[in-house]
Amino acid sequence: MKGEKKTLAISGNPRPQQRARARRAGPRIIMYDPQSAEKKAEKKLIRSQWEGNPLHGPLKVTITFFMKMPSWATKKDTCLIGWGVNQHVGKPDLDNLAKKILDECTGIVWDDDRQVVELNLKKEYSHNPRLEMEVSDVSVDFLDDTGAEILGILSEEKFLNMIDVIKDYALSSQRPSINRSEQLYCAAKAVSHLAEICGTEMVKIKKISRKYHKKTFEEVLSDQLAIKEQQ
Repeated sequence: MKGEKKTLAISGNPRPQQRARARRAGPRIIMYDPQSAEKKAEKKLIRSQWEGNPLHGPLKVTITFFMKMPSWATKKDTCLIGWGVNQHVGKPDLDNLAKKILDECTGIVWDDDRQVVELNLKKEYSHNPRLEMEVSDVSVDFLDDTGAEILGILSEEKFLNMIDVIKDYALSSQRPSINRSEQLYCAAKAVSHLAEICGTEMVKIKKISRKYHKKTFEEVLSDQLAIKEQQ
């Protein structure tokens, strides 16, 4: 489901993860999960909504916890909640709310919650208490060998710095009042700056690129598939 977004929902007021508790059984102390039955029921609900096997790649997860309206809320408070003035700043904490649902999704939605590389959390009051979660697979579908070598030499940060230098040159060299001498100075300055940012990397890239910039994505994809077939 690369790039696709899938949603899950659990009705009822969201509850946070609780710590394991201890009880005495004769001479022994036994640790137990006080939410065991609750988690089992919610896992069953998650499983009923999730189609297919657990995801294996990196994931982006967005969770909104719609908390029940507070008992102290007057009509005025309710209106202000609707306007986003009165927000849910009390217990439970967002991180404890998230821990519980992330744990429940393990083995159903994903293999391990370590796969979640981006996690967006929000809680707000609602007349319809529930939890809503959106899961996106953010793994890269395809990167050919040459492309990987090129990007392995030049970092994204340096690449974006290069783009900024070029943008600055375009703006400064196109001023209505600029003359040709100033344009040439701006060009030389930009080239000098680019060389300082990535001169060494560009020498290395030139050796492996093999006119890579002249190929279309379809041609690169075809070349990579041909290589795999030969292996």
